Amino acid sequence: MKWRKIANTLMFKLVLAVSLGILGLAAVLHFMNQSISKEVFAKIFSESQQKIFNQIDRQFCQFYEDIWRISSTISSSEPVKNYLMEENPASVKERGNIYYMQREMEETRLSDYTQLNVMLVSTQGKSYVYNWTDKLAVSASDILFSPVTQKAGQEPGKLVCEYQESGYSDVTKSEPVIVMACAVYEKETVLGYLYITMKEQEFREMYNYFTSSTSDIVVLNGEGEVISSNEPDYLKTDSKRQRYVKRLAAEMESEGIYRKQEKDGNSVDTILFQKLRSSNYHLIGIINPQAAFAESYNMARIVFFTLFSASVILFLVIVFVRQQTKPLAHLADKMGRVRSGNLGEFVRIEGTEEIRELTETYNQMIRLLDESVQKLIDFEKEKRIAEIHALQMQINPHYVYNTLATIKILIWQGNAELSTRVIDAFVQLLRNTISNTQECITVAQEIENLKNYVLINQVRYGDMIKTEYFVAHNCSGSLLPKMILQPFVENAFFHAFPEGKGGNIQVFVRKKEDRLIFEVADNGIGMTPEQLKSVQTKDKRSKKEHLTGIGINNVDDRLKLLYGEEYGVRIESKEEEGTKITITMPAE
Repeated sequence: MKWRKIANTLMFKLVLAVSLGILGLAAVLHFMNQSISKEVFAKIFSESQQKIFNQIDRQFCQFYEDIWRISSTISSSEPVKNYLMEENPASVKERGNIYYMQREMEETRLSDYTQLNVMLVSTQGKSYVYNWTDKLAVSASDILFSPVTQKAGQEPGKLVCEYQESGYSDVTKSEPVIVMACAVYEKETVLGYLYITMKEQEFREMYNYFTSSTSDIVVLNGEGEVISSNEPDYLKTDSKRQRYVKRLAAEMESEGIYRKQEKDGNSVDTILFQKLRSSNYHLIGIINPQAAFAESYNMARIVFFTLFSASVILFLVIVFVRQQTKPLAHLADKMGRVRSGNLGEFVRIEGTEEIRELTETYNQMIRLLDESVQKLIDFEKEKRIAEIHALQMQINPHYVYNTLATIKILIWQGNAELSTRVIDAFVQLLRNTISNTQECITVAQEIENLKNYVLINQVRYGDMIKTEYFVAHNCSGSLLPKMILQPFVENAFFHAFPEGKGGNIQVFVRKKEDRLIFEVADNGIGMTPEQLKSVQTKDKRSKKEHLTGIGINNVDDRLKLLYGEEYGVRIESKEEEGTKITITMPAE
């Protein structure tokens, strides 16, 4: 019995499945490792590298011929020479030279090489950049005294090529570049210099896709200087790798050999050397066959068969494990639903011994938690309802005394009709606040209570404040919690209109879709932003209470408790313009 429990545990089954998978994968890897032939690999790799060199040679030859034609066309152009000789930059002749010079440039193959940056600098310091969106980032004098300019001046008719840490224009000033320069002559007089600049990174793209982690390519100019490489260390001035490759290039060119073995540390490199056609540039390839073999040994067929075998084994393991852990996934899903507030998600007891024990504990925990939460919710609801009822039952004694005193004065004055109306209104007000224990009343009843309250206030304080009611015909029978509107009308009476000032209070009731909307608006003194913020953060009552202790925030809390957080009270007010209260609740 104990053994059966152990065999049914998730850990035992996972360990068994993973162990079988590892054993199977190791057997496949061992079989494939024996099927690789080092001799075949070395032969194929060498042939492929030679083809790569030939491809680079053809591509670079085409590029160099195009650059040579472009530079020859531009340097021999009459408009270019006229531009370099013209001394007045603001003259009409100058603008004409620029126009015809740019047209001749556009007729070359510059449009095929959008990555090229072409510029002219005269010996007088005047400069022109072909790309109108670019501009020089260094002074013309700095360019004229640069090493590449000096070489171009010393070798007439030659296109000099140099590697530089940064270019001359805004586009190339922060990146390594390859600068090709030639002097522009007129009757053996140097008029200026033509510069064709290309980011070294973009130049590298002509051969970069042929390189790998086990083979590097280095391009050297006619003077044996490194101008480009996929490996940055070869470009660092006087670095160990740069000295290494420059030595190899010089030795292999002098010996007339195109392949040799060179020991570099613990490995032996195969060095390929080739002079690029149509130029005196050189291409050197540094290949590490041992690293290449090790890299290829872990790829190709081994990778394919290993991945295939591992995929099959992994698929079987996943199917098996998923079947066994399905009850656990079901339990996790139920727990996720509990996190969203649903405490009625019980789980069927099934699966391994660990999952069955976990499921039983979870079901018991949910049951106890649901009971506790429900008791707490019921308690809080009853507590809140009791608080609201207690507030509703409160009638300010001062309000009662003052109302009765007002009635007494009316009787003493002999105004029996008005006395009767005030008494009736006061009786109705008391009945709805004290005697009526119902939580909700109709809109019509609430409006009637407001009218009674307003009548009493107008008798006591005068009728300078007018109250109007606008109730949509489909709203009269709708239900709302009683005494919802009275605090806002009371607040407007005693805060919106200072003593001696009259105005209007308007009450609007309407429906919008499934919501019942009340608006209490006045044209009184309004509130400053600071006063409005104070009212919204706490109950700001007058020093003397008028009818009940139910405040504005209490109404908002009451609505949110009854209907949810999306309902409640919104207050809008502008100083000297008035205040508007909007109350939203479900239409019932």
